[in-house]
Amino acid sequence: MVNAGNVELRFQGSGMTSKLNKTGNIISAATILIGFGGMIGQLLLIRVLMVLFYGNELSISLVIANWLLMEGLGSYFGGKLTNLKIIKSKNLFFVLFMIYPFSLIGAIILARLMSGGFIITTIPGLAMNLSQMLVTTILTIGITSIIHGSLFPLAAKLFEEENKDQAVSRAYLVEIIGTILGGLLFVFLFAWQFKAIETAFIIFILHLIIILLLINNFRLYKFEKPFKMAFILFIFIAIILFNPITDNLHEFSLSRLWPEGEVIDYRNSIYGNIVTLSREGEKTVLYDGNPVANLTNPEISWSEDYSYLTATAHENPENILMIGHGIGGPISFLLEHPVTNLTYTELDPQLLDILREADSEIIKKEFDDPRVNIVEQDGRLYLNQTKDRYDIIKIGDIDTETLQTNRFYTEELFELASRRLKEDGMLVFSLPGSYTYMAGELALINSSLYKTANNVFANSVLIPGDRNIIIASDKNIEISPDIFVERLKERDLYGRRFTTGYLEFRLEKSRIENLTEKLILTTANINRDFNPAGFYYGMLNRISIIAPGYTNFFNIINNYRFEIIGIAGVVLVLIYWLLFFKSKNNEANRLTYLIATTGSIAMSFDILIMFALQSLFGHIYQFSGLFIVAFMGGMFAGGRLTYKLIKSKREEKSSYILDYLKKLEIGIIGMLLLFVIIVNLLREIMLLDGSLYLSAVICIILAILAGGVTGAQFPLGTELLPLIKDAESAGSTAGRLYTADLLGGWLAGLIIGILIFPVAGLVITILSLIVIKVSSILLIYKVLPE
Repeated sequence: MVNAGNVELRFQGSGMTSKLNKTGNIISAATILIGFGGMIGQLLLIRVLMVLFYGNELSISLVIANWLLMEGLGSYFGGKLTNLKIIKSKNLFFVLFMIYPFSLIGAIILARLMSGGFIITTIPGLAMNLSQMLVTTILTIGITSIIHGSLFPLAAKLFEEENKDQAVSRAYLVEIIGTILGGLLFVFLFAWQFKAIETAFIIFILHLIIILLLINNFRLYKFEKPFKMAFILFIFIAIILFNPITDNLHEFSLSRLWPEGEVIDYRNSIYGNIVTLSREGEKTVLYDGNPVANLTNPEISWSEDYSYLTATAHENPENILMIGHGIGGPISFLLEHPVTNLTYTELDPQLLDILREADSEIIKKEFDDPRVNIVEQDGRLYLNQTKDRYDIIKIGDIDTETLQTNRFYTEELFELASRRLKEDGMLVFSLPGSYTYMAGELALINSSLYKTANNVFANSVLIPGDRNIIIASDKNIEISPDIFVERLKERDLYGRRFTTGYLEFRLEKSRIENLTEKLILTTANINRDFNPAGFYYGMLNRISIIAPGYTNFFNIINNYRFEIIGIAGVVLVLIYWLLFFKSKNNEANRLTYLIATTGSIAMSFDILIMFALQSLFGHIYQFSGLFIVAFMGGMFAGGRLTYKLIKSKREEKSSYILDYLKKLEIGIIGMLLLFVIIVNLLREIMLLDGSLYLSAVICIILAILAGGVTGAQFPLGTELLPLIKDAESAGSTAGRLYTADLLGGWLAGLIIGILIFPVAGLVITILSLIVIKVSSILLIYKVLPE
């Protein structure tokens, strides 16, 4: 039994059909499915688009923000349409409810078509620029989210027509029930057991079943019986042909997504999306859209160079730890040196399974060598928990363009690595570089990570190249050509590429000194977990390659951040004055603003908790939906409590609503401060066994509490608005406040997720959110009458 207020759905015994045939229960069931389908649709499109955008976490912010924007528009227009007498709410609800699952399936296919060159021209293997990402998200999720957003005020209107008390709050709570169920099923079932098209098709079948019941209850059509029989037949056909339909749509969309090759293997693990492409006899593995390995003929030139220079820099490299990107050459070349044990960490077991099946002799030897110990664990978590000490800790060719990868280059990681190195041990990593000249974004990323290493280790040395190699140690690092030649000869490895002439070129002293001085003089911030300068500079460097024009925009923000904040402050104060003091609807505007700021906090919290855990643990793919579900669960609990409160105090005036709104505003600020404390404590928890799951539980509890505080405000707002603004129907009230909630989330997704957090870090982001919330508190305390 699902109970929201007096709304009950009982699916038991022989009375199931009769219960569902009651119009009120049908509306509740449809509203639950609205929340269910909306949550799964949002998470599906996040997953699909993250592959298209090569796994950058900012794409999460972009997708969610634009989903909320379009949902807000849909909610606004849906609320307006409920006031038009020429339109019957039941008819419009029925039509839009029927269209939604078709639009979701179409959005998934369209997204893959666009990445494959339909509408937007892209180069295979090269990420979209920001404008292409923006256009892709708006075109793919636009129709879907507008339709979905319009269903909420229409559902509220239907509850009102059924003479349901507190219709808007009722619709809000019932939809949250569906949202929670959708999130849970996605995390524990759909995300890793079903393809995106299959999941969308299940949503389609569920909509067909509810549509059949709506036809029976709404009496929308003259020829009801034939219509019902047709829908029953349609449902059976959809179920029987489930596999052929979904398989064909899946294969069609994938063929357009990767036109440069044939998809021979496609799977979703709990950590990411893995695709194997075949082209002209070559097999390439893509992880979240990024090439990670060639299964037939691995690229060995750079692997040999990086591995040899790394191992030769150490006098006796017996025990090595390698983190990521080691299969297919790097491990083989390290093993040619006097290595007795090489530990390699790889998070995703399914990726390792694919690599084990490769045709390459190099890869097979790496798996079969008794000196190689492959650990199926995140490299940073392994460093936290191992007691072993190493001669060399080598980070694979991982760039800093995502929070997941940037966390391997932060000051905290370097400090951890220093504790796992032997007395003469070395940390080695590589970055995009140049043999002769570094400037702009390339200089920023190299300078930031060089200075970060220097901040932890006594010595850091740069070896320039197409990818710069940085070696850091607390002991003196000798990299002269003569020493390298001597060590290679002792190991019987001198020759091939590594001759005296080549080493004199690679280790030329004057070039190293010039480029090192350039990095020292470049103004760049230290890279830290919660102030991810490396992530920001890595993103700028990628943008400078795929869309050079955008770098000016980000550089202006970075260089003139205080001036921009000042100008933005003046503009906001002007808007603040016009909307909340001069407008004839100023009281309604103040309440709407309060709900919008709460929407911003809710969105920001979802983003920041994912970003914080991504920075620490590196694989939120598994938990992103769970945190959203926990937050929505808290919102349901908070909304339910205020729903009961309003019902128990129906005879009182609006003063008690204002009193509770004030308390909740303070509670939201308290949750933001608590969040900063907790995420900083998570670093200590990482040292414990099972730290990931313990941290996830803590964050889920925090998400429930934060959701409870924010969710409690919406029912209070829907009760107060009609008292402030006359002639507000349930549909228009729902449309206005739901739109404000969603638009607040949209602004937070863009400004917090894409600009403030990457540039300023966690603490400044939280302070910005507190300032926003204080502005709404002042309006409640100083302006609204009691």
